[in-house]
This record gives sequence, structure tokens and C-alpha cells, in this order.
Amino acid sequence: MTQPPMQPGPYPPGQPQHYPAPPTYPASSGHPQWQGYPRPGSVEPDGNAYTMPAAPPMAVPGAPAPQALGTLVLNVQGSVLTQSFVPPTLTINGNPVRIGYGRNVIPCPSGRHHLQVHMQWMRQYGQAAMDVNIAPGQTVEVFYAGPYNQFSTGAIGFQQQRHGGAGLLVGILVGSLALVMLIVLFGLVAASF
Repeated sequence: MTQPPMQPGPYPPGQPQHYPAPPTYPASSGHPQWQGYPRPGSVEPDGNAYTMPAAPPMAVPGAPAPQALGTLVLNVQGSVLTQSFVPPTLTINGNPVRIGYGRNVIPCPSGRHHLQVHMQWMRQYGQAAMDVNIAPGQTVEVFYAGPYNQFSTGAIGFQQQRHGGAGLLVGILVGSLALVMLIVLFGLVAASF
């Protein structure tokens, strides 16, 4: 199938098309001129790109005054290899906050805060809670250690914490190893008869 031949248009084929330049308006014509303000994207005399200055924060009538901030530093002890693939969950005054293993820096308004931390796998475990007072500009450091198993609670405090559930974990491992050794022993005894 062939294409039909092209019909001649207002411009000859292969020739560039010239468009008229945009009109310029005199300053007295009422059209916007960028007088006194740099054009967006232009460069200031010091070489920096022009950016709009930030607007001052607006106060909402009847709204409470903004509080001064403090900082909560939550150190989650352990790692993905020693705890769980799912990082712990933190709630501050009932509001969830995303955290990970290691040092987590969280800006908070000053005042008293209720912290709750737990781990999650098939169910919630490793629950621990405490209250902290944060003054304006103060940094409060808190440590959380999740348990080694899903049947123990976690630990939270102002110093490094011990991981709970180590005894149960060792018991499960020793029991499993003993069961494997019994099966091998019974296999060897049965093979000798």
C-alpha cells in the first residue's frame, strides 16, 4: 500500500517556517512588565539563582501559640539480624512515629509525653512504655531493647537495656538440639539390630 502524494500547502516542503516574534509592549500600555522584580529563573548579581523569599508564618486567630521544640532520641538496640525484619513501632501520645534500628532523632513539642514501643511479627510483642518530660531545647535520650522471642516483653529506659527472653531462647535451642540428637541416636540403635 502506498501513501497518497502530499498536497502543496501554504509553505513549500523542506523550507523552514518562520513565526512572527512576540509583540513588545511599551511600559505605559498596561501590560505587566517585570519592573523592580527579577524575572523567575534569572540570576542575581552575586551569581545565585533568584528565589522567592519565604513568607512569614501566619497566625490563625484563636489557635494556640506554637510550642517550643525539644528532641527525643530513641536508641533501638539490636538489628535486623538479631531482632526482627520488621522494625519496632513507636507511638508518642498515641500517634505512630516511624523508627528503625539504631539512633532515631525525633523533634517533639515540649511537655510530658507517653512513649509506647512494641515489636510486630505474627502478633504484637515486646511491649514497653514510659513517660518522659521534654523541656524546650532539651534532648532526652531513651533506649529500647526488644526481646529475643515473641513471648517476652521489651525494656525501655534512660540507660541501655537488656534484651528479655534469652533464657527461653536458649531453652528452645537446647531442647531442639537434644531432640535432633535423640532422633540420630534412635536411628543408630535401630540400624544396629
